[in-house]
Amino acid sequence: MDALSVPLPILAGCLFAAGLVFGVRAWRRPGSRRAFLACHPAWRAFLRGQRLSEPEQFLDLPALIVSGHPDRNVARVTFGQGTGAVVVYLKREQRVSWRVRWSNFFAGFGLVSRSLREAQTLQALEREGLSGPEWLAVGEDDRGRAFLLVRAVPDALELPTALARQPDLAARRALARRIGSALARLHEAGFEHRDLYAKHVLLSAQSGTVHFIDWARARRRAFLSARVRARDLAALHATLADALVGRRERLLCLAAYVRALPGPARPAWRDLLARARRRARHLLGHRHVREKRQVEAQGEPQGWVCLDGEALCVTPALQRLCPAGLGWLALDRQPALASPAVVARRWLELPGDRLGLLVRRCVRRPLAHLWVRLTGQALSAPEQEQATLLLRLERHAVPAPRVLAMGQRQVGPGALESFLLTEPARDTTRLEAWLAGPPRGPAPAVRRQNVLRQTGALLHRLHEASCYFGPEAMGGLAVRQGAGMAPELVLDSVESVSACRGRRPRRARRDRDQLRQRLRALGCSEEDVRLFREGYERPGLGPPSAPASQAQRAEERAGAPALPEGGGPGLPPSSVSGPPPMTRATVWQRLLWGARRLRQQQDWDEFAGPHWAERIMEVEVTDRFHAKQGRSTGRWVLHAPAPEGQPTRRLAVYLKRHYQLPWWQGLLAALWPRGDWSPAFQEWNHLEWARRQGLPVPAIVAAGEWTGPGLRLQSFLAVEELTDMLPLHEAIPLASAHLAPREFRRWKRGLAAEMARLARMLHDRRCFHKDLYLCHFYVHRDDVAGLPEGAAWAGRVRLIDLHRLAHHPWTWRLWQLKDLAQLLYSSEVAGVDARDQVCFWRSYRGPSPRSWSDRWLRRCVLFKWRRYRQHNLRRKARLNKDEA
Repeated sequence: MDALSVPLPILAGCLFAAGLVFGVRAWRRPGSRRAFLACHPAWRAFLRGQRLSEPEQFLDLPALIVSGHPDRNVARVTFGQGTGAVVVYLKREQRVSWRVRWSNFFAGFGLVSRSLREAQTLQALEREGLSGPEWLAVGEDDRGRAFLLVRAVPDALELPTALARQPDLAARRALARRIGSALARLHEAGFEHRDLYAKHVLLSAQSGTVHFIDWARARRRAFLSARVRARDLAALHATLADALVGRRERLLCLAAYVRALPGPARPAWRDLLARARRRARHLLGHRHVREKRQVEAQGEPQGWVCLDGEALCVTPALQRLCPAGLGWLALDRQPALASPAVVARRWLELPGDRLGLLVRRCVRRPLAHLWVRLTGQALSAPEQEQATLLLRLERHAVPAPRVLAMGQRQVGPGALESFLLTEPARDTTRLEAWLAGPPRGPAPAVRRQNVLRQTGALLHRLHEASCYFGPEAMGGLAVRQGAGMAPELVLDSVESVSACRGRRPRRARRDRDQLRQRLRALGCSEEDVRLFREGYERPGLGPPSAPASQAQRAEERAGAPALPEGGGPGLPPSSVSGPPPMTRATVWQRLLWGARRLRQQQDWDEFAGPHWAERIMEVEVTDRFHAKQGRSTGRWVLHAPAPEGQPTRRLAVYLKRHYQLPWWQGLLAALWPRGDWSPAFQEWNHLEWARRQGLPVPAIVAAGEWTGPGLRLQSFLAVEELTDMLPLHEAIPLASAHLAPREFRRWKRGLAAEMARLARMLHDRRCFHKDLYLCHFYVHRDDVAGLPEGAAWAGRVRLIDLHRLAHHPWTWRLWQLKDLAQLLYSSEVAGVDARDQVCFWRSYRGPSPRSWSDRWLRRCVLFKWRRYRQHNLRRKARLNKDEA
């Protein structure tokens, strides 16, 4: 066919695909990407002293790998010796795929690696004052490898270990309450963990502080739904064994969780408990969750050593057997294979009269090599797959050959050379031969019964590990019987065993049926088959547990904490009453005669007087009065009678009243009165939400909403005055007149950092002020005369006027740009210069690496700021012209 006859769309598609392939290869080429490194300000000098200034130096640190995946691993690094040693964990990503980057992008972190995503989450935790691992550095080199360096929590124990070592019942219950409260604070701040397993909860042995680790998949939301809260609780519940935690401790943790939540965010505990139980049952269907539920790890964690530049997986068992060194394991020091197709097997004599089986292999996979060049994924040798299977069986207490060491390397295009060193069981006999042979030893009938029970129990543990036999049902099953020992069933070979990602009920049923048929073919009676079935259904091989009596169940219920219908045990009384029960007025009654809703503090009636609701919209307020567009704001000073001999109590509030609201809001308030359509109730909700998030905002005193008659809607909000506090556009010029230049510079630097922290607390949740001007930040009058104690501004700056606060999860960039541009425009007051604005921007950005999005955000903020300035200049010129 002529080349010119090829359809144009097909030709364009081929050219696009070729360009995409070459572009990806060019992007993956070393040196084609921009490297970056970001260090925590508190650890920069320490890392500089360790001669760590480039990403490659961090990635090449000699470390002990404690866990890993084909494309990433976690290693332990120790700086220094003795009591001054600093232990850190180095999380390395050998390849960051586009799938990972796009997943992080849709989670709200940008096109970043897992390491940078976790670092951003740890920075947010640090700003919120929540307990989490302390990060030291994060970066990425020009070859696309990324890393994160976090400090190990000193004197910390994993939750299962701490529970196993704590026999005191009162201490265990106090620990359950602490975990529930810490998790509630985490959820209230908007963090969802997504991997909240028991091993990711650390307890400090000294202070008892609860630390949550492994934030690689966590994300931040403005509000957490009941489904997300139940999922985290279920993950913690499912990975704690019943032998460690009882029903009472679990309910105490839930009670403390519900109690720690504020009133408006407090869910119904029964619904939360039901959701968590359903989710826990679902999680227990996964193999890795069942492995984490074990009381003690059946298999020892594998370590890693580096020999001649090769990373080899070595278990602690082999390191104990060979304390003199493991240099003989290096592939370069072993005899080469005659051909890549040959598999070499030889027995090795290990110390302690042990035998090890060393298997070496070299495979060629040309098509796999092409796939690796296109995707960047790593090749895996058969020995690595077999070692992974053996380690999984070891974690599930399946007696199989023990892995001692494994290694692999690439010796050519698509060619892999690998080895696997295992310690098989000795003195074994195939199960078929053992059953068919003559009875041996004392009590042969008892021995036969025990072996049949063990056969069922081993098959059950094999299925719990999501592993299944192939066509040969008894493949690899053997009986180990030494001198003077009872026969023990083991899995002598795993060649006929295949691993799956999840449970396969059909394959499990097929294994049971084939094994029963094989036992019958070997001459086993129905009683023997019943013993096999009993061992499978009761893998513990113990007598069936007696059902709990009615008295025991009643005692257990009496010991559990009481959870009332309202929302948790022993809830503290709130000083602010929530939304009162709605009146029974119908829609027509609200439209014809009207209705009202009120919210107030407990002592508001003492200050406002009786029947205050009938006159609050008409009360005269003249102090700092401002009115426009159907609403007004003024300062109202109230006094309450006090007991004889005591001064009169005083309360100053800012009264915001809305007289004329749009007709459609009145219609919505009449049809759906619980929707909080009025500005007063909306700002009430915003202030309550901000207070729960830890933002310093004014206290709310009272609010009201009048619906009807007709489509009329009116509302008011009373906010407590910030006594003896000044807005920043007034406080900064006063401070410049009272402070020396050097002290004034430090004063502004700390203030800018606190303002940046408050802005980031909002923006991290994708919530935006929309009126983020300098006049809406307040400081105390005493802070104007000098630096705060310790130069600490945390909690000394108040943020007001949150009536336009809103959550924008998708268009958050536009509103972030608006808030920052408003603050930059309003900072043009006496005493603020460009250096202060740059200090705020650096504090707002934090120590994260500079990216293209940050540069574009800065340019857009400057563009928006110029537009604000031009608009204000035109407005002033118009006013001057009208006055002239």
